[in-house]
Amino acid sequence: LMHRIEQCLMQPIHVWQQLWDIQISSGPLGQSGAISKHKTNEILQRHNEQDTSTHITSSSFSNSSQQPVESLLLFRSHHAMADGVSLIAALSDLCDEAEELRQ
Repeated sequence: LMHRIEQCLMQPIHVWQQLWDIQISSGPLGQSGAISKHKTNEILQRHNEQDTSTHITSSSFSNSSQQPVESLLLFRSHHAMADGVSLIAALSDLCDEAEELRQ
């Protein structure tokens, strides 16, 4: 996942084709560096506690035995689209609701 992010950031945005680019990527939790190690360990601990407290029969299927994944939305824009402060403020308003959405 981190390799995909690095590759995307190394490619320039061609202004005559597009002013912005969005890519969605998923991978194993903790592999991108986007989530802190502390938060990753917290999520994995909760996930492992759920696995040990749940008794699964051999005939049932459950997603809880799978390792958690993280999804990233990588947004790149050319500076001609907006100034950095305004663009970051707009994007942070969109992305800063994770805790509220979980409740």
